[in-house]
Amino acid sequence: MFKTKTYINLIAVLVSLTVLANNTAISLGLGNAYYAVFILALVVLLISTIRPQINWSMVFFILACYCSVLVNNIPYFYKPFERLAAFVIIIGLIGPLIKTPTLVTFRQLLFKYLNNLIVVMVLISFLGLLANSSLVYLGRGGFTGLFKHTMILSPMAAISMITCFYYAAFYKDKYKKIVFYFLAFFSFIACVTAGSRAALIAGMLSALYFFYKLNHKNLIKYFKVLILSIALIGVSFPLWESYTEKLIEKMEYSQTQGGLLITRERLWERRLEEFKSSPIFGIGFSNDTSKTENDLFIGDGQIEPGSTWLVILSMIGVLGVVTFFNMFFRTIIKAKSKHSFVYYNKALLLFFVVHLMAEGYGLSAGSGLFFYFWLLLGVMHQIPNLSFKKKHPIL
Repeated sequence: MFKTKTYINLIAVLVSLTVLANNTAISLGLGNAYYAVFILALVVLLISTIRPQINWSMVFFILACYCSVLVNNIPYFYKPFERLAAFVIIIGLIGPLIKTPTLVTFRQLLFKYLNNLIVVMVLISFLGLLANSSLVYLGRGGFTGLFKHTMILSPMAAISMITCFYYAAFYKDKYKKIVFYFLAFFSFIACVTAGSRAALIAGMLSALYFFYKLNHKNLIKYFKVLILSIALIGVSFPLWESYTEKLIEKMEYSQTQGGLLITRERLWERRLEEFKSSPIFGIGFSNDTSKTENDLFIGDGQIEPGSTWLVILSMIGVLGVVTFFNMFFRTIIKAKSKHSFVYYNKALLLFFVVHLMAEGYGLSAGSGLFFYFWLLLGVMHQIPNLSFKKKHPIL
């Protein structure tokens, strides 16, 4: 019979590998097995612990999602109840819905393993880029590294960069600091090469915020670091200028179409029109104003939302916005500790706040970025239960 820590570790490893396996360039195509792993993990972790604490602000948001499905006539191919069920299962496992001592430990370990695996995968992707290997172009959209799409690699590279900065700040050994600063730079280059403007901007803002919080009592040091970083980026630019090709290509294309945000503006306008058509309950969880499958942006019951914040507004209406942000801000308020791990969490959250303006995966349970975003909220929700007097489980 496994010791408690052993089986929690095994479940955390299994779940982290399952998430990343479903988002690699050579996708394993897990299908329903993807959710089966999460259901099994949730059941095992719940039956092996004391009575769980329920976060009622999260419950109200889920009820708002459910009401939006009930009051709307949603086309069958969107599978709203199935998608809502998948959403609840994953949120129950990793998000700010249920809290027990076992789940607190599990989420911390899962956060640790997932972050470390992301750093390793981004580093391998970068090395493949340096080697000019065709293997880093197996996914869709160009340079994807080990991931299945550039729009997954780019935010994952930004997350890797922030994580490496956190490790560099945490360790006292100067050689370890140097290693992690280099890894952060490699992650930055991977993010630039993948070509997502939203991920790059969000990642840079998050890094600036993280260093500000670390040095807010010594702003002179902060500005020294900032000026030195800008100088190093400027001096080294000729060495990595060629990696900006995808970004420049996107900028030029957008300009020819009438503006830098033209593709997103069309989607944002669509979401706002949907909200106006049903402002209280929205048009329904997982719904879209397309009438047939041929009208969909991607097909097979999938859509390209364009912004998670506008998706919440359009799909779940005012009821969804109020209940979501009630839960969201309550979670942030709980993270009060003045510790580098908390600053790291808040830097990652800032990344998602910005990135989710341009990407709509926040309610898409099958997305790896959805999983990470809600895991982050789950980890932040339980910060009051953590002790910072000893080595933190993130390391």
